[in-house]
Amino acid sequence: MRADLRVSLRCAGDRQVRRQMRGRAKSAGGTFRARGRGPGRRPNGGVVSGPGDTGLPRRHHGLPPDPDCAATASGEVVTPQDWAASYRSLFGLPRVHVTAPGFVVLPLTDSIAAVNTPEPLGVSILGELVDRGIPGPVLVRARPPRRTFLVVADRHPSPDHLARLERRGIDIGPHRGNVVLPTGFGRHTAEGRWWARPPRRDESLPLLSELVSAAIAVLDGLR
Repeated sequence: MRADLRVSLRCAGDRQVRRQMRGRAKSAGGTFRARGRGPGRRPNGGVVSGPGDTGLPRRHHGLPPDPDCAATASGEVVTPQDWAASYRSLFGLPRVHVTAPGFVVLPLTDSIAAVNTPEPLGVSILGELVDRGIPGPVLVRARPPRRTFLVVADRHPSPDHLARLERRGIDIGPHRGNVVLPTGFGRHTAEGRWWARPPRRDESLPLLSELVSAAIAVLDGLR
């Protein structure tokens, strides 16, 4: 069952795009390489929007109407369409597309969920996931300070766990909502959000149940 639920981040893109993405990741102080997992192992506040992309920040119009492609003729990831294609092909994030205002979004479906946490609680939860060897992509928004964890939706938390999470300001993004993805790996992006931990090739997303377990462990330690 876990194998069916896991989303494997695969590499299936243009070599020039991969070089460009590596360069951007290095300039942001990060790394662009696969990280292995142990045996058996496999991101509110405006980050998640409801159907129709309501509540998205404004973006200038007039973007080039490029078709979906992994890179422009120069091999650079420039337009929102380039970024959407790269998120899909290089990182395996499903159904990433560009909205009419020009935002790159990841739809929340039956298989993908987003968990939003306040800061600094999100830092502790990411640390717990790293300690368990199951970190995944995490987005940060400064105002209000929130983190969004991208996970595979395997099962919903129990009512008791859900109540504990909600009391601490942790929520699960709405089904059929969208997560706005940044068009850059640095801290300053047009979308006003950035990757605390970007997606990586050949690395799976953690399960929702795994993130909930990590969050509950962090909350238990705060008692």
